[in-house]
Amino acid sequence: MTMGQIPAYPEWSWSQSRHHLLTECKRKYYYHYYGSYPGWLAEASDEAKRLYRLKQLRTLNLVFGEVMHRLAHVALQRWERERALPGEEELQHIARMLLNQAVRDSRDPVEWWETPTRRTMLHELYYGGTLPAELVAELKERLPLCIRHLLQSTSLRERCGSATAETVEAEHLSKWFLEETKVYVKVDWIYRVGEKWVVVDWKTGEKEEAHATQLKWYGLYLHQCYHVPLSQIELRAEYLLTGECEQFGVTEQDMDEALGRMHASVREMRELLADPERNAPLPEEAFPATSDERKCLWCNFQEVCSARR
Repeated sequence: MTMGQIPAYPEWSWSQSRHHLLTECKRKYYYHYYGSYPGWLAEASDEAKRLYRLKQLRTLNLVFGEVMHRLAHVALQRWERERALPGEEELQHIARMLLNQAVRDSRDPVEWWETPTRRTMLHELYYGGTLPAELVAELKERLPLCIRHLLQSTSLRERCGSATAETVEAEHLSKWFLEETKVYVKVDWIYRVGEKWVVVDWKTGEKEEAHATQLKWYGLYLHQCYHVPLSQIELRAEYLLTGECEQFGVTEQDMDEALGRMHASVREMRELLADPERNAPLPEEAFPATSDERKCLWCNFQEVCSARR
């Protein structure tokens, strides 16, 4: 595919991750969604290619979270296929293999530059050259705890303990429409037990207030697309580091608030467009960088950000 065969600007859409980037730093949002387009093409500008590759950087904490999500999916698939869960040692072996592969990939920047979506480049190695010893030690301690809590989690125990429970979605990228805006959603796990529908979000870090909002958006998706009555929806954040399961139902007020936040987020994104019909953005300067420079330490685009040079 060439530049003449694709739209001049990326697809207009909304997602929870897109909203998160917008609130974190508008300049980062611009680089990620607009500046990097279409950097995967050979004939793209050098700037687009560079930004496209930088957006693929992953922090070690982020890779750890992705690995734990992978293990949760492995455990669920094993149960669906064999009615048995993998053991802790097996999951630890898989996790170490994936984490070690991420480090090995990061040692070869030339190969990563050629295939940035097929290989991992760790933020810490790209910008710092080394992995922080304290962080590596911390994640080594976290790994067995998170795996044990995963296998003992409220949701997995309920699924395995019920002969009638069935998975509805697991790590599936879905879409629906909020008026004219395509909304992408990828829920970690949705299953049902009788009339109850359970939305599960695996968390590998500390609690944050934003987690409840995120779950309510997932509940809105379930209500809108599967037409599940609110009284039958249960939202759960499974905190694998502590083993705690935070669970709550949803109300009409929750859904109205979630929908209102989504509309407000869409409006804010649209205000940053020069041509909403084509999803053409305003100039880079219209996307201010965050004033919280602590966030810049882990930004993928710190080497190109004009606000920080």
